[in-house]
Amino acid sequence: MKPVVRFFGTRGSAPLGDENYMEYGGATTCILLDYKKTIIMVDCGSGVRDAFDELKDLKEIHLFISHPHLDHICGFPSLASFFCDKKIHIYGKDREETLKEDLKKVMSEPLWPITFSDENIIFHGLDDRIVIDDITVTNMDSNHPGGCSLFRFDNEDSSVVTAFDFNHSDGYDEKLAEFAKDADYLIYDGMFDDDEYADKANWGHSTPEMGAKIGLKANVKKVFITHYGLHTDDELSYQEELIRQVYPFISYARCGMHKSKFRKVLEISSSLSSEKDNNKLLNSIIRAAMDITGADAGTLYLLEEDVLKFRIMITKSMNYYRGLDGEKIDLPPVRLEISNVCAASVLLRKTINIPDVYHSDEYDFSGPRHYDKINNYKTTSALVVPMTNDYGEIIGVIQLINATDEVGNVVAFSNEDVSIIEALSSQTAITLTNIGYSNEINELLFGFVRVISTGIDQITPYNANHTRNMVKYATSFFDYEDKIKGPYKVDAVERKEILTSIWLHDIGKLITPLEVMNKNTRLGESGLEKLKNRFDRISLLLKLDLAYKNISEDEYEEKKRKLSEYLAFIERLNEDDHLSDEDENKVKEIAECYYTEENGRKKAYLDEDEIDHLLIKNGTLTASERLIMEGHVTMTSKMLSGLNFPRGYENVPFYAGSHHEYLNGMGYPYHLVAEDLPWQVRLITIVDVFEALTAKDRPYKKPMMPEKAFSILYEKAEQNQIDRKILDEFRQSKAWE
Repeated sequence: MKPVVRFFGTRGSAPLGDENYMEYGGATTCILLDYKKTIIMVDCGSGVRDAFDELKDLKEIHLFISHPHLDHICGFPSLASFFCDKKIHIYGKDREETLKEDLKKVMSEPLWPITFSDENIIFHGLDDRIVIDDITVTNMDSNHPGGCSLFRFDNEDSSVVTAFDFNHSDGYDEKLAEFAKDADYLIYDGMFDDDEYADKANWGHSTPEMGAKIGLKANVKKVFITHYGLHTDDELSYQEELIRQVYPFISYARCGMHKSKFRKVLEISSSLSSEKDNNKLLNSIIRAAMDITGADAGTLYLLEEDVLKFRIMITKSMNYYRGLDGEKIDLPPVRLEISNVCAASVLLRKTINIPDVYHSDEYDFSGPRHYDKINNYKTTSALVVPMTNDYGEIIGVIQLINATDEVGNVVAFSNEDVSIIEALSSQTAITLTNIGYSNEINELLFGFVRVISTGIDQITPYNANHTRNMVKYATSFFDYEDKIKGPYKVDAVERKEILTSIWLHDIGKLITPLEVMNKNTRLGESGLEKLKNRFDRISLLLKLDLAYKNISEDEYEEKKRKLSEYLAFIERLNEDDHLSDEDENKVKEIAECYYTEENGRKKAYLDEDEIDHLLIKNGTLTASERLIMEGHVTMTSKMLSGLNFPRGYENVPFYAGSHHEYLNGMGYPYHLVAEDLPWQVRLITIVDVFEALTAKDRPYKKPMMPEKAFSILYEKAEQNQIDRKILDEFRQSKAWE
């Protein structure tokens, strides 16, 4: 029979004991080969204590010691004390001293309180060929400082090779490939990665990739990496995933699968509470379910429109991965028919655990059998678990194929596995449902924001598309940053927060007087009409003066010409958003003109208010009107700060209320400076100014071409008003296109 291989110590040189070493193990080398009738232990590092539950009913054990370095024998005093009334058969080479003397040293005062006993410990030395029951053991020397033995354990059904403390240099890779030829398992020293090995080649250890190459050359069915150095669980998981893409027959030994399962359950439970991305969550669930059960394949379906749709498909041994990035899997959905095992789990609302699909007539497995035939695969065990949320609704199915034990043998899914996967699938369903509700609430908020923004645009027809254009530009900018993985790449949550801030940045305009907000000329429509009426009156008064002979015909014609000239000038200047020095002088000239006198007071062509409006240097607003207009930003902050924005939108009031602030403190309304303004606000400011300069829907000004607008923006950057780096990135994105 094939042995069950159990790893109780996988670490090299020294044990490691914190939470970063739970899955792959922190204890030093110790493995068990369980042949049922015969139990063989290879090396006796600190991991031996975890093996005591497996050994408590034995009467004898066969212990093979590769070499007496402390990390490989430090657990011997515990084993000898635990086994004090049972036989321990020890096999190993004598090195500088006998193996017996080496073991006595670690089991003597002051290192250990219980002394070595010759009564139950039997030393056999290490012959070229040893036979224990039906197991034949051979050995070869390793390329390791001080010497080390590699072992091969053969019976009729299997062969296992252990290669701890092995260096592949000096032709030893060829020797090991010959020694391990056609073995079922090669357990190999993978202490170093390639960079570490380059610096420590004389330490007598090897690399996982070299183990894979030797296994390939020796035609080994499965290679297990062990004797890890200081690498954490996360580092080893990353290494394993990379190397399996090239050598799918390789696995990293885990020290105690129960620890691995416990850690995975903790990890996935933690991620369920924080992950908001559906696809990442589904990835995490199916991978965790496969890792916990040792499944070779996994499929996750979601129930939509009364069919099961494929979302993620993985078969590790075939290097087959679909749907991991959210891409659509182009396979027909599974109809809800009782003959299909996945559909049956939904219809019957139960977990289905099948030890061998080829001996099950209850469900239709023609699909897996066809897949097996064309891909040279063998589907054996299957576990199908419905994903049920806290409302009792089934939202999908997790299907796992071919559970494996510690050394990769295909086995049935255990009751423990079923309980864990049922719990995880239920948690997943609840989380996905909650994410769905959260998305609905967010979309409701976002829709409300868009409605409010549309309302603002409706009462400000002169910038009706301003906010929508800003949102388009910002969205395109973030798409560009995602594509190039730029410095302003944001996740979905932060993107929504920034876009919501843009949608609401002008909400304060709801209470801004329309005559100010919609003022597109210097005098405004009513102001110009009032001035024209006055000029008509002046024209009539001139005619009366002529009729009463108060002025001559020539004087009348000159004053009438001048009046027409002034009115034409004012009508032209009223539409102009820039006041030249010449125009300023002209306004002052008109301001000195009078047309009559009443009650001892002269009546001027222009009143004080009209003079102020016509002398506006730039734009159409006077200083007082500009203060009113700028007040919309203060009101935006005040209005939004009064709302309790949900998590993920906490910064909206500040972002929206700061879009007119400048880095040099010369913006408004709070005169914030660079250190007060995060990059999100700086971006909104740039997009706001760019849209205003290039807008095509302003009747009072012509749109600028983008390059002209950027020349103005770069002037502002030179004056330390806006952020030059963000401006550069925005220009490169061509978001407006």
